[in-house]
Amino acid sequence: MKSNPLGISNLIGSGIFALIGGIVVVVAAYFAVDSYFLIHRGRHAAATVSKVEEFRGSKGKKSYRSTVEFRAEDGRAIQFNAKEKLYVGEKVDVLYYPAAPEEARVNDFNSLWGAPVFMGGIGSLFFGLGLYALYATIKRRKEVQWLLNHGERVRARVVGINEKVTHRRRKHGSRKVTTYQVVCTWTAPRSGETVQLKSENLSIRPGDHIIGTDIEAFVDPNNPNVHYIDM
Repeated sequence: MKSNPLGISNLIGSGIFALIGGIVVVVAAYFAVDSYFLIHRGRHAAATVSKVEEFRGSKGKKSYRSTVEFRAEDGRAIQFNAKEKLYVGEKVDVLYYPAAPEEARVNDFNSLWGAPVFMGGIGSLFFGLGLYALYATIKRRKEVQWLLNHGERVRARVVGINEKVTHRRRKHGSRKVTTYQVVCTWTAPRSGETVQLKSENLSIRPGDHIIGTDIEAFVDPNNPNVHYIDM
């Protein structure tokens, strides 16, 4: 049963996480630029809300669609839908391009900046977490490789197996993920200090028969807290 900090799966997962976040940030930037140009190059028009519809999702969450009507500068009567809660008869200011008045938007923060701000925040979070995970994975890969090549090879006594349960949210409910760590102790010959060593996270629980046995580990002679258990 080999722990695999040098495996490619963690790198791919972290990279995909960061890539998704980066794509969402780019899309958010596109919407932000689009709103900026609409504000500075679009036309204003007085509009009236003619209808408001309420919808409920499968989980009871409410959403709204407001029908807004205005007259373009060329005299055409235009109608479009705004995905926000307005009130029938409410007077609002709208922005539109003369060449595409059907794509008008209500001149308020939610219509112009709601999507860029929300998507930009979510995308930045995903991108940052993905980059951090990618950095941590690469750093650990290099650390383990150094330990295998230059670390002190020792025999450590297995004293227990730690279990960690996390719940990963999915579209429908959550999925329980259990990982395990083999815990060992080793006494440094120079200082006589007893150090606790832990393995990488394992997806399969080792058998209890390993408790009390000695297994191979690699330790940084200058810092035993940096180590790798060869499972």
